[in-house]
Order: sequence, then structure tokens, then C-alpha cells
Amino acid sequence: MLAIFKRWFTSVRKKSAREELRSWAHASGYRFARVQQGDGFVINGQLPAIDESNMPALPWRLEWGPSQRSYIAGFELRIRIELGLPHSLQMLLMSSSLLEMLESEIFESSTHGLETHIDMSMPEEMRWLSLFVKAPLPRCLRPHFNAVSNDLKAVGAWVDKPFIEQLQAASGTLMVHQPPFLIMTLKGRLY
Repeated sequence: MLAIFKRWFTSVRKKSAREELRSWAHASGYRFARVQQGDGFVINGQLPAIDESNMPALPWRLEWGPSQRSYIAGFELRIRIELGLPHSLQMLLMSSSLLEMLESEIFESSTHGLETHIDMSMPEEMRWLSLFVKAPLPRCLRPHFNAVSNDLKAVGAWVDKPFIEQLQAASGTLMVHQPPFLIMTLKGRLY
């Protein structure tokens, strides 16, 4: 599947890559739909239940389409997974380059003269950078990623050894040019 997505992002012939994605989705039992406007698509599915736990299958949604965020130019890949996390848990991990850009944007938009305010029309990830404390990450991740949360203990559990290894590997491949990247938990979901 990852090879198909890689071809989608790099291919001039996106029509054949889209057909590969559609075929993969249908063969995997997922629902594939094109968006009405443009080149985008949506895939809906469920992660299978894990036998040992009593956890049900987890619904997920993958979207590719025009960016919904002002700080991402062009198209954006969005993934949402219903994890059943506590609704109050708010964690955010993002690329360092994105953090620097957003902090600068937040500073400029939230300081007017001597008065400081938080604009509630900003996306959650931008408000959280102003509201929450930076979470300590392992030294190997600090040049590439930052995290903030309303629960620093939860971040420590979230950024475990397998996740650290995946982030390290991504920083040398997918993330080598520091594209805008973020993972967050909000309202019991992972985005």
C-alpha cells in the first residue's frame, strides 16, 4: 500500500495511481470515493479487532485533497482513526520546521500592541502551541520533531520505542526535507 501512495505523490500519471489505490481499497474491503471537485479521494475502512483484547474494530478515514490548513500549500493527506481515547487528552507531535513556522505566525497574529490574545478561529494545533507545555522527547528526535500536550505523562507513553524508531526512520526518508507534518489526538481520535 505504501508503494502505491508513493507513486501517487510522485507520479505524473495520477490517473493510473488512483486506479491502483481504488483497486487496493476494494480488494482490502475498504470504501474508495473520489471527491466531487478536483483530484482528491477518500478511503474509509476499519482496523481489525485484536483478538486478545476486547477492543472492537477501529474505524478510520483517509483523505487526499486540497489543503484545509493555511500553512500547507497545495494538497494535504489527512488520516483520522477513532481510538476511543479520553476526549480531554490533547497531544500534538509535529515536524520542527512546521513548529517554527507556526510559532512565528502565532506570535504575529496574537500580539497587537501591548495586548496579547489567542484567536479562537485558529486551528487547534496552533492554539495548543500557545497553551500547552512542550513535552520532552528523546534526544534523537529533537532535531526533527516537537511535541506539546495537556498531559506530559501521556506523551511519554505515546512516544514509545517502536514509535521513536519509526519517526527516526521517517526523518531520514519521507521527512528528510521537513514537509509540514503533524499527528494529534483530539476528541478521542488520532489525526
